[in-house]
Amino acid sequence: MKTLLSFVLISLLISGYMSWQQDNHPEMLKKGAEISEKLVKAITTKLNMEIQKNGLPGAINYCSLEAIPITDSISKMEQVEISRVSHKYRNPLNAANAREIEMIDEYISRHGKGELLTAQVVSEDGRLIYYSPIVLGSPMCLSCHGETEKIAIGVRDVLNEKYPDDKAVNFKFNEIRGMFKIVF
Repeated sequence: MKTLLSFVLISLLISGYMSWQQDNHPEMLKKGAEISEKLVKAITTKLNMEIQKNGLPGAINYCSLEAIPITDSISKMEQVEISRVSHKYRNPLNAANAREIEMIDEYISRHGKGELLTAQVVSEDGRLIYYSPIVLGSPMCLSCHGETEKIAIGVRDVLNEKYPDDKAVNFKFNEIRGMFKIVF
């Protein structure tokens, strides 16, 4: 009887946990997509300029110094908290929590099956949180996130200096890098 009761309780906990993952909020999905698109445009525009001006090592310096202020600026303007989370992070501040790792793993699994990846809005502690997968869809991404031995030595040197515990490497083109996270 205790075993059956334990099984029922665990099943209820798991089903409650799964409901954390799927709340339907179309207006938040739209707003989250707009905000994440705005962020990507702001960062990639300046990143491309920096690459042309100072090469990839200069772009790494730019990312480590300027991406956070740009993100903070858009966060303030939109009155949200924006971050990126990953299972293989470069900056420890971007480490995904256990629930987010499960979500990333689900995205990776679905992506591997060729399924369409969609953003989702979840409810946690009375807050709505938008998550959208980040896919390395440009070969340029692999210049800093690709296979370690294929990353240029000068780039590797800067990455090793700035991020000695870097986990954001050894990705392949079109792989899931993590997720955008927007807390409303």
